[in-house]
Amino acid sequence: MRKITYRMWDRKENRFRYKNAARISPEGNLYCNDYAGGPENDRFVPQECTGLRDKFNNEIHEGDFLEVVRPGGKWNKSLHLVVFDEKLACFSTEFWAEYYTEPRLDTQPLHHLLNTNYISIVGNTFQNPELSLKPQDQENV
Repeated sequence: MRKITYRMWDRKENRFRYKNAARISPEGNLYCNDYAGGPENDRFVPQECTGLRDKFNNEIHEGDFLEVVRPGGKWNKSLHLVVFDEKLACFSTEFWAEYYTEPRLDTQPLHHLLNTNYISIVGNTFQNPELSLKPQDQENV
């Protein structure tokens, strides 16, 4: 069984807290280790580690933007956002799918990108809000 870890985004200081960032209370609530709860707890946003690493050995967390570059093919480069899919009960990626008749936002389980030699983290939703999953963005990935 893998150890479940989180990074915590601090809304007040605009930075992540990584090492031993979170703890779970006896009631099952997730807290930032630096703050015991109360109103301060609303300032932190937890993002769970997926247990996977990119091609540079960086841990992949929910909220990360991944650049996927596969050799060859028409759709060999794409931008994916890591999310937790409640329906599938697994980590998934949202991406702009160009291979349909009309391009659309699509979702696939993260394990579909198993070959991490093609994956690199290029940002996250907090530090890189300019990254998004709009069709025009795919040209500049």
